[in-house]
Amino acid sequence: MSATILLMANTEGNLALQAIVVGSLLVILLVTFISMLLAGLIQRVLGVTGMHVIARIFGVLLCALAVQFIFDGILQSGLINA
Repeated sequence: MSATILLMANTEGNLALQAIVVGSLLVILLVTFISMLLAGLIQRVLGVTGMHVIARIFGVLLCALAVQFIFDGILQSGLINA
């Protein structure tokens, strides 16, 4: 949601860019909806090991994002001069 808000703020009133952002959001929502409908099939195809691998990959990505947000917050607070 925050990414969508930031992208819409960066369009600066350009209707074509706003349409692209909204269209992209709708495509992502559609892909997510289809993925949820096919979740049982995806789980059977990947199996237990595949699901563990996917969970670990997403866990590492989430940790990386959290660390990046912390560093960005520290840099923007002015505690560290980079």
